[in-house]
Amino acid sequence: GFYARQDTKTPVRIGIIAMVANMVMNIALVIPLHHYWQVGHAGLALATAASAWLNAGLLYRGLGQKAGFRRLPGWGRYSLQLGLAVAAMTVCLWYGLQWFDGWQQWGAMQRAMHLAGLCVAGSGAYIGVMIACGLRLKDLRGSVSSS
Repeated sequence: GFYARQDTKTPVRIGIIAMVANMVMNIALVIPLHHYWQVGHAGLALATAASAWLNAGLLYRGLGQKAGFRRLPGWGRYSLQLGLAVAAMTVCLWYGLQWFDGWQQWGAMQRAMHLAGLCVAGSGAYIGVMIACGLRLKDLRGSVSSS
């Protein structure tokens, strides 16, 4: 939307804000999480995810303010479908991880096969729920209107 309006400065500014926020959150989260619980890597992941959400939110807000972006009908239903599918995938992966006791003692091939099976199961749960909720392949194709 910004590119179509020939506004390349706004996304760059928002990207810089998100990048600085990521650096600040890295320091604020990694150090205490590593010091108290030895899980600094989780703070790194959390900071990265939070800054990505900040970036997406600021871009969304900017599109609404500057470009007059409006959601089309059906986004609420689609968001509900996505939420249900993600929840099903999460539950599937959570239970699948229960079979991973002794992961450190396994060989590389056994790890790869178990991980591949877990990925297939999680993907299957996600796709299955999306189909059960009524999503069809034609729904993923965008409608292009010429003006």
